[in-house]
Amino acid sequence: MTPEHPSPTEIRSALQRVTLSEAFRNTPQLVSFLTFVVERSLAGEAQEIKGYTIATRALGRPPDFDPQTDPIVRVEAGRLRRALDLYYAGSGKGDPVRIRIPRGSYVPRFERAEEASAPPIDVPSKEPFREEAGIPEIGPAPVLVGTGIEAEPTQAGKAGWMARFLPARRGLAAAAAIGFLVVLTGLIAAGAGLIEVFVRQENVTSATPLGKETQSTLAVGPVERIGSSSISPEALRSALIDVLARFDEIEVIDLAAGSHPGSRRGYLLTATVGDGIGDATVRLTHQPTGEVVWTRTFHASGNTQFIQTELAGRIGTAVAQPYGVLEADLRRRSRVDERTRCLLMARDYWRSPSAEMHAQARDCLEAVVTDDPGAATVLAALSLIYLDEYRTERNLRPEPLDRALAAARRAIEAEPESAQTNYAMMAVLFARGDTAQALGIGRHLLELNPHDTNLLAELGSRYVRLGRYREGVQLIDRAAEANPAYPPWYDFFRFLAAYMEGDWPAAKAAAARIVEPDYILGLVAKIAVAQQEGRKDDVKALADRLVGLQPEYGKSTRSALGRWNFAEEIRERLIQMLDAAGLPA
Repeated sequence: MTPEHPSPTEIRSALQRVTLSEAFRNTPQLVSFLTFVVERSLAGEAQEIKGYTIATRALGRPPDFDPQTDPIVRVEAGRLRRALDLYYAGSGKGDPVRIRIPRGSYVPRFERAEEASAPPIDVPSKEPFREEAGIPEIGPAPVLVGTGIEAEPTQAGKAGWMARFLPARRGLAAAAAIGFLVVLTGLIAAGAGLIEVFVRQENVTSATPLGKETQSTLAVGPVERIGSSSISPEALRSALIDVLARFDEIEVIDLAAGSHPGSRRGYLLTATVGDGIGDATVRLTHQPTGEVVWTRTFHASGNTQFIQTELAGRIGTAVAQPYGVLEADLRRRSRVDERTRCLLMARDYWRSPSAEMHAQARDCLEAVVTDDPGAATVLAALSLIYLDEYRTERNLRPEPLDRALAAARRAIEAEPESAQTNYAMMAVLFARGDTAQALGIGRHLLELNPHDTNLLAELGSRYVRLGRYREGVQLIDRAAEANPAYPPWYDFFRFLAAYMEGDWPAAKAAAARIVEPDYILGLVAKIAVAQQEGRKDDVKALADRLVGLQPEYGKSTRSALGRWNFAEEIRERLIQMLDAAGLPA
């Protein structure tokens, strides 16, 4: 007889089916929301499922988030309910277990298909919202010439992607890991300075056709002066172009210089400077449709000689960084070029790692490289995907580390001064044990693009792995402050630094922020916390899941952890911890 309530395994399988579905593939904000509330329910922490915790732990809002002034959780909850209804009315109608988010609560309900009725599509209520924290019911590969990279897309990947590929284009946006779709509503600038965020949220859920193919082409228009601002409009515009041009995947057009006159591709960035000493209001418009997708006012203070540079850095970071405004808007466009789509898919993998996402990203990137052998940023992204294949054994094929090095070399030969190609080479050299050269490249990265928060955090993670905890966490914290849609590895390395320094409150908080169920290092962090708190059943369940995802942990944790190049003191302590959890050294 089937149990009355679905088991945790059945619920996690249901969650995976939903989040990997076509309906949810391009809605990372909803995936993060749903994953968080489901995992908290399964952990017996339904009482923590409140608007504040969802905002700060799933949607990237800062600790001072005020649900009375920012309706993001209620907005996203409504979108999530509608998306689930549509999914179960379509491709998910045969799912044996269904997940519901009842109105008036954020706590999910789990029910078998035969118990579930098909409710009507949710319509926002005019009644005041109430939170209730009730207890839930519970083959041979073609060789890419000159690299030694063997690219073997799966048959499904060939059928699903190769037939649709267009010629790849240089300078298109790298994209996000299941990064947040509505980052537009609350991206935090590095340091002080944010005063307001205005977003046309109706754009996010609009079903209106989006017209021409969207590209990551960014035209920088004129900067206008209103009143007696001390900011030089031309100096600010020039500084903005310099910042934006450092992002490899964006084609920057200087409209004032007469380039591409009358262009209606991609996006247009304009700004006005006001009477305040350091005020600038920026607007980003999607040119093919004329939609204003983002506008925001920034403040800068200090020496007026450097105000233009400070403002340009903050604006450029908000717009162009990984998981930033431009990338978030690209995610909702139904017609982006295939190169951009594949880079977005790769970023999705880093945001929510799983075997399925890894295979999809690898197949997609390999197909683009086959079509355009000189696509440097695609080669760099592919190198990092191969590197994670080596470290996690997901979709393992022969010699992943050699393939990663070959792709990184080819990428850096194509664009030696690209931050992304240097990033890939740094990561591969570090994995191969060439630490000194890797860190040298890492320092060069910050010269190539000091505004890319992912590069800043990546360098910080390298310092943490080497035992330089304070240095590493400072860099990761700076990156996270400017980028609330950061991927889970930021929090793993925050956890690791706190764990090694004996700061258990910080370690526990960092581990709790990791909600991605298939993130292998996240499971290592959660095992350590559960063990410290004496939760033996949780330790066993987490250890079993870890081995299920990467069987090598069930054979030799020393071998599995050795792939991450941790300092000896870190590796040995993690081995001891996992040994106590029943996993052999």
